[in-house]
Amino acid sequence: PETATVKVSGLDFNNKYTFKFVGSSVFTSTTITNNGETNYTIGNKSVSLNVQGNTSKMATIENVTANANGEVIVTLTKGSGASVGYINGFVIEAFAGDPSIFYPSNLVASAMTKQSIELKWNDNSFNESGFEIYRSTSEEGTFSLIHTTGASVSTYIDNGLNRGTIYYYKIKALLPSGPTPYSNVAGSGTVAFTVFVNVNGDIAYDAPTPWNNLSIFAQTGDLFQNFRNDDGSGTGINLYVANGMEGSNDWGTSTGNDSGVFPDKVLKSFYWTNEFTPAAEFKLMNLDLSYNYNLGFFGGIATGYYIITNFTAGGVTVQNHQTNNTTNVSTIQGLSPNSNGEIDFKVQEAAGSKWAIWNALVINAYPVVTVGSQGGRSAKTTADTYNYKNIYDVRYGESNAAVTAYPNSFESDLTVAISNAPAAMANMELVDIHGRTVAQRSVFLKQIDSNHVFDSEVANLQSCLYILRVTVGNKTVVKRVIRR
Repeated sequence: PETATVKVSGLDFNNKYTFKFVGSSVFTSTTITNNGETNYTIGNKSVSLNVQGNTSKMATIENVTANANGEVIVTLTKGSGASVGYINGFVIEAFAGDPSIFYPSNLVASAMTKQSIELKWNDNSFNESGFEIYRSTSEEGTFSLIHTTGASVSTYIDNGLNRGTIYYYKIKALLPSGPTPYSNVAGSGTVAFTVFVNVNGDIAYDAPTPWNNLSIFAQTGDLFQNFRNDDGSGTGINLYVANGMEGSNDWGTSTGNDSGVFPDKVLKSFYWTNEFTPAAEFKLMNLDLSYNYNLGFFGGIATGYYIITNFTAGGVTVQNHQTNNTTNVSTIQGLSPNSNGEIDFKVQEAAGSKWAIWNALVINAYPVVTVGSQGGRSAKTTADTYNYKNIYDVRYGESNAAVTAYPNSFESDLTVAISNAPAAMANMELVDIHGRTVAQRSVFLKQIDSNHVFDSEVANLQSCLYILRVTVGNKTVVKRVIRR
């Protein structure tokens, strides 16, 4: 045969073993003048021994452990060019093993949602019946058993937790000889709040609350401010465009009934760049240093082309597969803002993809956990020194512009106040009773609420009734005003 196997049984799986193999031959014939090497293999470890006339050498494999049945399998093969393999004998040396090698290790806890935390650990044993999971609300507090898993499990999701709350965990493996000592303590907070960002370049695709709509194609140097969380509360988070993408359009996907991971308006509109274009760069700013953050990235385009976009933050890159995508969100977990409260991220097409596509960003914030001697974070130390090209308010949900004009009646000036406005052109026109335009103004509304003062345009108007017509996006509001 080309190979031979030897089973050694009756071993203690708690021990470690050294196997020393003896092989020797002086056999010769008209076709064999040198018996060459024989290979000895246990698991993924192999050694070779030149057996020709050997009287003093052995092949050694160290740190061998038996399986759960107390067995070790040795495989013998002929070396290259050898006609025969040899084993004359072997020596087994036993050493008391370190039982800690079978203990679970590297327990990590990560925020998933407002009510759940995911646990992951290294399963270092092969004969456990399961793992006991213990939880506490303080690192030095009382830990209570919350769950016992089955065998060969290395993950667990703890559900039904309180929002924005820190929990601590440790685990034991249940071995035939008894439970192991506890693993390391790992902690995480549940998600405290979520910010949904719709990366749309057109107000036609503004999504309802709780979405923060960019509503316009962003250029390098632009800042978007006043993001709100899913409760509608302000977060202070801003988004800065350090190096913009190339354009926006509405070639995205659609379910027809909002059954995708996000509403169809979010699926339809996106920013894009062509292949071989430098990475687009963005910066989340004014982040609260008492939180860590998970960033979820989504892109989708209705096409037959191969489209994958790389999103990179904190030295981690995730790929989002975007051809006809309606469900796949790619997440980078455990990001810590720098001392200025910033997290940088990049958007670029993957190798072989025609475009980079970006429809949506989901920001999950959860409390920073300190374990052992790890300290907390200091407050933001550096002032904002960026020079912005444009500053835009994000639109929380779908806008419904309202217009007021004051004072009414007016004399020297008239203020037009526009509130809850979309990111769109506002065309303001003052018309007399004969239908003639006597004053007008057009301005792009970067802010949700803004005031626009007519002064010199109305200072010399006759005292009478006028019609103020304001068109914002696809909505027109008409007001009657009096010049006294």
